[in-house]
Amino acid sequence: MLDAVRRDFSFTSRSLRRAPTFSVTVVLILGLAIGMSSAMLTVFRSVLLERLPVKQQDRIVELSGLAGGAASEVPISPAQVRRFREQSRTVNGVAALAHWRVIGEALVDGDRRLSLREAVVTDKSLARNVKVRAKAEAADPMQVGAPIPGMVTALSATVGGKVAKGDKIATLEAMKMQTNILAPADGIIAEVQVSVGDSVEAGDLVVKLRS
Repeated sequence: MLDAVRRDFSFTSRSLRRAPTFSVTVVLILGLAIGMSSAMLTVFRSVLLERLPVKQQDRIVELSGLAGGAASEVPISPAQVRRFREQSRTVNGVAALAHWRVIGEALVDGDRRLSLREAVVTDKSLARNVKVRAKAEAADPMQVGAPIPGMVTALSATVGGKVAKGDKIATLEAMKMQTNILAPADGIIAEVQVSVGDSVEAGDLVVKLRS
Protein backbone atom coordinates (compact mmCIF):
# COMPACT_ATOMS: atom_id res chain seq x y z
CA MET A 1 0.00 0.00 0.00
CA LEU A 2 2.84 2.38 0.83
CA ASP A 3 4.43 1.61 -2.55
CA ALA A 4 1.19 2.51 -4.32
CA VAL A 5 0.94 5.79 -2.41
CA ARG A 6 4.59 6.57 -3.22
CA ARG A 7 4.03 5.89 -6.91
CA ASP A 8 0.92 8.08 -6.98
CA PHE A 9 2.77 10.89 -5.24
CA SER A 10 5.69 10.65 -7.70
CA PHE A 11 3.33 10.67 -10.68
CA THR A 12 1.49 13.71 -9.31
CA SER A 13 4.75 15.57 -8.70
CA ARG A 14 5.98 14.91 -12.26
CA SER A 15 2.62 16.03 -13.69
CA LEU A 16 2.73 19.29 -11.73
CA ARG A 17 6.30 20.02 -12.83
CA ARG A 18 5.38 19.53 -16.49
CA ALA A 19 2.68 22.28 -16.37
CA PRO A 20 3.59 24.76 -13.59
CA THR A 21 1.12 27.46 -14.71
CA PHE A 22 -1.77 25.03 -14.73
CA SER A 23 -0.69 23.64 -11.37
CA VAL A 24 -0.55 27.08 -9.72
CA THR A 25 -3.97 27.98 -11.17
CA VAL A 26 -5.52 24.77 -9.85
CA VAL A 27 -4.02 25.31 -6.40
CA LEU A 28 -5.27 28.90 -6.26
CA ILE A 29 -8.78 27.89 -7.36
CA LEU A 30 -8.89 25.11 -4.79
CA GLY A 31 -7.67 27.47 -2.05
CA LEU A 32 -10.26 30.09 -2.99
CA ALA A 33 -13.06 27.52 -3.08
CA ILE A 34 -12.08 26.04 0.27
CA GLY A 35 -11.86 29.54 1.82
CA MET A 36 -15.28 30.58 0.49
CA SER A 37 -16.84 27.33 1.65
CA SER A 38 -15.38 27.78 5.12
CA ALA A 39 -16.64 31.38 5.31
CA MET A 40 -20.15 30.40 4.18
CA LEU A 41 -20.25 27.53 6.67
CA THR A 42 -19.17 29.89 9.47
CA VAL A 43 -21.91 32.40 8.62
CA PHE A 44 -24.50 29.64 8.24
CA ARG A 45 -23.60 28.16 11.61
CA SER A 46 -23.57 31.55 13.37
CA VAL A 47 -26.90 32.71 11.92
CA LEU A 48 -28.96 29.54 11.65
CA LEU A 49 -27.46 26.79 13.80
CA GLU A 50 -26.14 28.45 16.95
CA ARG A 51 -28.84 29.39 19.39
CA LEU A 52 -29.05 32.76 21.12
CA PRO A 53 -27.87 32.94 24.76
CA VAL A 54 -31.48 33.09 25.98
CA LYS A 55 -34.16 30.58 26.91
CA GLN A 56 -36.84 29.72 24.36
CA GLN A 57 -35.40 31.87 21.59
CA ASP A 58 -38.15 30.68 19.22
CA ARG A 59 -40.62 32.76 21.21
CA ILE A 60 -38.68 36.04 20.86
CA VAL A 61 -40.23 38.66 18.57
CA GLU A 62 -39.22 42.17 17.50
CA LEU A 63 -41.53 45.12 18.05
CA SER A 64 -41.56 48.21 15.83
CA GLY A 65 -43.88 51.12 15.26
CA LEU A 66 -45.74 51.40 11.98
CA ALA A 67 -46.94 54.61 10.34
CA GLY A 68 -48.27 55.72 7.00
CA GLY A 69 -46.54 58.07 4.61
CA ALA A 70 -42.87 58.06 3.66
CA ALA A 71 -41.69 56.51 6.95
CA SER A 72 -43.15 53.01 7.26
CA GLU A 73 -41.32 52.22 10.51
CA VAL A 74 -40.87 54.59 13.44
CA PRO A 75 -39.08 54.19 16.80
CA ILE A 76 -41.05 53.22 19.90
CA SER A 77 -40.84 55.62 22.84
CA PRO A 78 -40.17 54.42 26.42
CA ALA A 79 -43.76 55.35 27.35
CA GLN A 80 -45.09 53.07 24.59
CA VAL A 81 -42.79 50.26 25.75
CA ARG A 82 -44.08 50.56 29.33
CA ARG A 83 -47.69 50.70 28.15
CA PHE A 84 -47.19 47.65 25.95
CA ARG A 85 -45.49 45.77 28.80
CA GLU A 86 -48.33 46.55 31.21
CA GLN A 87 -51.30 46.08 28.89
CA SER A 88 -50.26 43.36 26.44
CA ARG A 89 -51.80 39.93 26.90
CA THR A 90 -49.69 38.37 24.16
CA VAL A 91 -46.11 38.63 25.44
CA ASN A 92 -44.64 37.74 28.82
CA GLY A 93 -41.99 40.44 28.88
CA VAL A 94 -40.74 43.41 26.87
CA ALA A 95 -37.21 44.82 26.63
CA ALA A 96 -36.04 47.86 24.67
CA LEU A 97 -32.81 49.24 23.30
CA ALA A 98 -32.09 52.98 23.08
CA HIS A 99 -29.70 53.97 20.30
CA TRP A 100 -28.88 56.76 17.84
CA ARG A 101 -29.05 59.87 20.01
CA VAL A 102 -30.14 60.52 23.58
CA ILE A 103 -33.87 60.71 24.17
CA GLY A 104 -35.36 63.25 26.53
CA GLU A 105 -37.67 60.88 28.37
CA ALA A 106 -36.31 59.04 31.40
CA LEU A 107 -35.77 55.28 31.13
CA VAL A 108 -37.13 52.98 33.85
CA ASP A 109 -35.02 50.08 35.15
CA GLY A 110 -37.04 48.41 37.89
CA ASP A 111 -37.51 51.08 40.56
CA ARG A 112 -34.83 53.34 39.08
CA ARG A 113 -35.39 56.18 36.64
CA LEU A 114 -32.39 56.77 34.39
CA SER A 115 -31.95 60.05 32.54
CA LEU A 116 -29.31 59.88 29.86
CA ARG A 117 -27.25 63.00 29.39
CA GLU A 118 -26.31 64.31 25.99
CA ALA A 119 -23.17 66.36 25.37
CA VAL A 120 -22.32 68.37 22.28
CA VAL A 121 -18.64 68.49 21.36
CA THR A 122 -17.52 71.13 18.90
CA ASP A 123 -14.30 70.73 16.94
CA LYS A 124 -13.22 74.31 16.25
CA SER A 125 -10.65 73.12 13.72
CA LEU A 126 -13.56 72.15 11.43
CA ALA A 127 -15.51 75.37 11.92
CA ARG A 128 -14.32 76.83 8.63
CA ASN A 129 -15.90 73.86 6.80
CA VAL A 130 -19.26 74.14 8.54
CA LYS A 131 -21.97 75.79 6.48
CA VAL A 132 -24.46 77.84 8.46
CA ARG A 133 -27.84 77.58 6.75
CA ALA A 134 -30.65 80.08 6.84
CA LYS A 135 -33.81 79.08 8.67
CA ALA A 136 -37.19 79.01 6.99
CA GLU A 137 -39.81 81.36 8.42
CA ALA A 138 -42.73 79.23 9.56
CA ALA A 139 -45.21 82.04 8.91
CA ASP A 140 -44.13 82.41 5.27
CA PRO A 141 -45.69 79.67 3.08
CA MET A 142 -43.22 80.52 0.32
CA GLN A 143 -40.28 79.33 2.41
CA VAL A 144 -39.95 75.56 2.63
CA GLY A 145 -37.88 74.20 5.49
CA ALA A 146 -36.61 70.77 6.42
CA PRO A 147 -39.13 69.03 8.71
CA ILE A 148 -36.47 66.83 10.32
CA PRO A 149 -32.68 66.64 10.46
CA GLY A 150 -31.23 64.37 7.80
CA MET A 151 -29.38 64.10 4.50
CA VAL A 152 -30.76 65.23 1.16
CA THR A 153 -30.95 62.13 -1.05
CA ALA A 154 -33.09 63.51 -3.89
CA LEU A 155 -33.86 66.99 -5.18
CA SER A 156 -36.63 67.70 -7.68
CA ALA A 157 -36.62 71.49 -7.43
CA THR A 158 -34.76 73.64 -9.95
CA VAL A 159 -34.62 77.43 -10.04
CA GLY A 160 -37.36 78.76 -12.30
CA GLY A 161 -39.35 75.54 -12.27
CA LYS A 162 -43.06 75.55 -11.50
CA VAL A 163 -44.51 73.47 -8.69
CA ALA A 164 -48.03 72.81 -7.55
CA LYS A 165 -49.18 72.33 -4.00
CA GLY A 166 -48.26 68.83 -2.88
CA ASP A 167 -45.47 68.30 -5.45
CA LYS A 168 -42.37 66.61 -4.11
CA ILE A 169 -39.48 69.04 -3.79
CA ALA A 170 -36.83 66.95 -2.07
CA THR A 171 -36.29 63.76 -0.07
CA LEU A 172 -34.50 63.50 3.28
CA GLU A 173 -33.08 60.35 4.81
CA ALA A 174 -32.61 59.91 8.54
CA MET A 175 -32.13 56.66 10.47
CA LYS A 176 -32.71 54.67 7.25
CA MET A 177 -36.14 56.27 6.80
CA GLN A 178 -37.05 58.65 3.98
CA THR A 179 -39.23 61.74 4.29
CA ASN A 180 -40.54 63.69 1.31
CA ILE A 181 -40.66 67.50 1.41
CA LEU A 182 -43.77 68.71 -0.41
CA ALA A 183 -44.58 72.13 -1.84
CA PRO A 184 -46.95 73.94 0.55
CA ALA A 185 -48.43 76.09 -2.24
CA ASP A 186 -48.38 76.73 -5.98
CA GLY A 187 -45.45 78.80 -7.16
CA ILE A 188 -42.15 79.11 -8.95
CA ILE A 189 -38.82 78.02 -7.45
CA ALA A 190 -36.91 81.22 -6.68
CA GLU A 191 -33.99 79.77 -4.69
CA VAL A 192 -32.61 76.33 -3.93
CA GLN A 193 -30.51 76.28 -0.77
CA VAL A 194 -29.42 72.62 -0.72
CA SER A 195 -27.84 69.99 -2.93
CA VAL A 196 -28.00 66.20 -2.96
CA GLY A 197 -25.73 64.88 -0.22
CA ASP A 198 -26.08 67.92 2.05
CA SER A 199 -26.93 67.45 5.72
CA VAL A 200 -29.63 69.72 7.11
CA GLU A 201 -31.15 70.42 10.49
CA ALA A 202 -34.85 70.76 11.22
CA GLY A 203 -36.06 74.16 10.06
CA ASP A 204 -33.22 74.81 7.60
CA LEU A 205 -34.37 76.59 4.46
CA VAL A 206 -34.55 74.15 1.54
CA VAL A 207 -36.21 76.18 -1.22
CA LYS A 208 -37.87 79.57 -1.55
CA LEU A 209 -40.92 80.02 -3.76
CA ARG A 210 -42.40 83.05 -5.48
CA SER A 211 -45.82 83.65 -6.96
